Amino acid sequence: MSVKAYIPSTVRFGDRIINGTRIITLYDPDGDKPNGSMTTSEPLQHGVRGGPLVFQGTRDGKSWEVTLPEIAVNNKSAMGFEYDIVGPIQEKLLADDGGNEQGPIEKGLSDYGATF
Repeated sequence: MSVKAYIPSTVRFGDRIINGTRIITLYDPDGDKPNGSMTTSEPLQHGVRGGPLVFQGTRDGKSWEVTLPEIAVNNKSAMGFEYDIVGPIQEKLLADDGGNEQGPIEKGLSDYGATF
């Protein structure tokens, strides 16, 4: 099962903007039963079904716009909510900022007096 996590800059559910969203995670997005979770201070209520859920966010140093055509909220907590995804997920790459590749490390721990 693959997992994709995004740090969103904007989140919209239908006509409503969801503020205070910290992270959106998609579980098994290419599988038969994709689902997800959203950590937010404004969680949707259990049983809510609708869409689309559209967000722009970053993952692996790249900017994406992701559209979930319909979601069904199956769990709500003080920290957010979990949902099933109905329909195909659409991902659009907006910008590639170089990813999270780390450049060469110039100094190691032994350069600072560490012994092993």
